[in-house]
Amino acid sequence: MTKKQLLEKIEDKRSEIDVAKWQNKIFGMIRLKHLNGVFQGQDKIAVVLVGIDPEFQNRGVAQEKFHQVEQRYRPKDGWELVTIIQDERNLHLYEKLGYQRNGFLRQKNKEQT
Repeated sequence: MTKKQLLEKIEDKRSEIDVAKWQNKIFGMIRLKHLNGVFQGQDKIAVVLVGIDPEFQNRGVAQEKFHQVEQRYRPKDGWELVTIIQDERNLHLYEKLGYQRNGFLRQKNKEQT
């Protein structure tokens, strides 16, 4: 992903980024996507990006961030995760948090690279 693409995602009004900080340094984030363009009252919210600085991985940071956003937003139809099926670390995290694979696969488009 280019810097321009990342900035576009950050500025996207249909999404929200929840960051993890330590000593004023951002070391992790979760990007949430509003499926209908409105966050509050949403039926379903998608987690579309999770990133933790390698120095802070395996310390429970991602799990804590998930718990925080799950408590803040409670969509009546639950959560949807969007990830790369080959990313076994993320899949392991999601399953540890109680999420299940649904088998839905979609071709990655050029803008997602």
